[in-house]
Amino acid sequence: MASSLALAGAAAFAVLSAQSWTRVVRHWDDPAAPSSPMALARLFGPDAQRRLEHASVLNAACLSGLTLLLLGGAWLPPAGSTAKENPVALGVAVLGLAVFFAGILAQLSIGFFGGPRFLLPRRFRGAKSDVSAVSMPVPGRAGDTAEISADRDEAES
Repeated sequence: MASSLALAGAAAFAVLSAQSWTRVVRHWDDPAAPSSPMALARLFGPDAQRRLEHASVLNAACLSGLTLLLLGGAWLPPAGSTAKENPVALGVAVLGLAVFFAGILAQLSIGFFGGPRFLLPRRFRGAKSDVSAVSMPVPGRAGDTAEISADRDEAES
């Protein structure tokens, strides 16, 4: 017997996961496309936040892991039940938990240490900053500034 609440949660996370994977694919093809960074990316500094935005594949992996966890958990028997345990459901739930924790740990690693770089799109793997930014005052508005960013490939530098 499947838990309807766990199935509803799995369906909700599946929709969020599909949206996140769509954003990842778009962002890997076009750096100007919006990404899907982890929810706590704003707690990091600007460089780490930028790396986490480029490594949005990890956020999508976490959402997929939660989907698998809830989907597998929906078919596990309730505690104290005489129903036979489903090894496939247990395996799916454990796989989902492992994917979720691997995604979280990789996001923290990118946020704090800057790696592993293979999780970033190729154009953002270099040691140098991927974006050159210049701030300047906006004419006619006291105290306001504007930022101009230029994205460069190393081959074209």
